[in-house]
Amino acid sequence: MANELSDSFLYGTSETADFSPQKSSKASSVDSFVEQYMPQAMRAAEVTGNDPSLFLAQWGLETGWGKSVIKGTNNLGNIKDFSGSGVSATDNMTGSRDKYRAYNTPDDFVDDYVGLLGRKYPETFGVGNDPVAFGQALKRRGYAEDPLYVDKIAAAQKLVSGKIGSVTPQQEFSAEFNKPKEDWREMDG
Repeated sequence: MANELSDSFLYGTSETADFSPQKSSKASSVDSFVEQYMPQAMRAAEVTGNDPSLFLAQWGLETGWGKSVIKGTNNLGNIKDFSGSGVSATDNMTGSRDKYRAYNTPDDFVDDYVGLLGRKYPETFGVGNDPVAFGQALKRRGYAEDPLYVDKIAAAQKLVSGKIGSVTPQQEFSAEFNKPKEDWREMDG
């Protein structure tokens, strides 16, 4: 199905992002997003053993390639804050008014995001370059409600990979890369 996806599928909405750019801005939006957040994707890849394109794909879907990052939050995953102390915003898929986590920097987001993956979505670790395994692990544990979420991540990852190529952990770092560098179970979230 990923090969048959329309532009609106990749550039349209995810469960928390609303993004409808002009046709001419699509490629530059994705390119800019990938360039801007590659360092953070590499940081997440170092801990998880996954290809950074998976993170860029997911964050791109969640934020409409950076167009729907809630102002002042650096929250690339549009992660909700169930403590009630986050930044208020409207969920574009459900229409509900929710609180979202806020981070001082994109690197702070990555630290929290990786900790969250490790605690609640441990099956996302070590999937390498497999967007289906990554997406299914997120969906299975409730990260996404969109029934097409897995297909969207796969399609977005294909788009990102076409721009950066595949950067497997072993190519970029070392044979020890697939092992988490820190105990993510201890990270705050």
